[in-house]
Amino acid sequence: MGLSVDVVIVTKDRPEKLFRVVLSLLANSTLPTAIVVIDSSTLFLSAFYIPYIKKLCRTVGVRLVYKSRVKTGISFARNTGIACCISDIVAFIDDDEIASINWIKTIKDVFSRNHQCVVITGPRVPYYKSNFWNTLWGTILRYEQGYKGYRDFIFGDNACYRLSFIKKHMLRFDPRMKISSEDLSITYQILQSGERVFFCPELQIYHDFRTRFIDFMRQWFWYGFGTYEFHYYYRINSTLGLGSVNVLRSALSRSMRWSPSFIPIAPLQFIGLACRDLVFLSGYLYSIIVMIASGD
Repeated sequence: MGLSVDVVIVTKDRPEKLFRVVLSLLANSTLPTAIVVIDSSTLFLSAFYIPYIKKLCRTVGVRLVYKSRVKTGISFARNTGIACCISDIVAFIDDDEIASINWIKTIKDVFSRNHQCVVITGPRVPYYKSNFWNTLWGTILRYEQGYKGYRDFIFGDNACYRLSFIKKHMLRFDPRMKISSEDLSITYQILQSGERVFFCPELQIYHDFRTRFIDFMRQWFWYGFGTYEFHYYYRINSTLGLGSVNVLRSALSRSMRWSPSFIPIAPLQFIGLACRDLVFLSGYLYSIIVMIASGD
């Protein structure tokens, strides 16, 4: 009998996109064992779609776990999802994403062929490729295309774990990270355990990257905010070692090292990248001010 996979979807006030990602999972060439929906919505909009999702899952034999009105905070939601999983593999996909047709099959194949792998991830491909900001994201993330092997960072989405590994090391997303950088906290724990993240380019998901200027910049502001939160909380840990240094370096590379400033790019892209970096640093500085003001 092959490996079983439970897929966790964290959602908030985006019912149409929740329905879309569920459909992409049920249309996969290999079905998951269960779909776990962790809903932190405040507007009760998901209530219209959930009966249809339940019916579709029941029709194809996929177990559905639905938790509504979950306490807000991305880390709490992801931890709740893990607690609901019982299969061999826990896979995360967000509500603004679509699973590629062989996503589940690829997860099973990679873990089956590589018994030493405990955590795997893959690229997030822009869903609207013609959009300027998605083109910019593609430039930022082009290093992923074609790369296969180990690395020292994993995002919160398109992330797959052996459940036995999570339980053995009691991994959890840091609940202090309520807005962003929960992925930094889990990466730190992975590296502290002595393991690394296996990157598989075939494990693709399609992502609705921010399509408006203001949304794009708001996202990078909170990336900067969360990066300092991680830096602050984990630098005071007496066990801080090389692992956390690698994680912080990976976090800062969101703004700096992934920036294609040293390769030819269009002037408009260059301006966008410069704005992104400034906003990231603004969020980082704002987090410092908040920490000082709170007396932490």
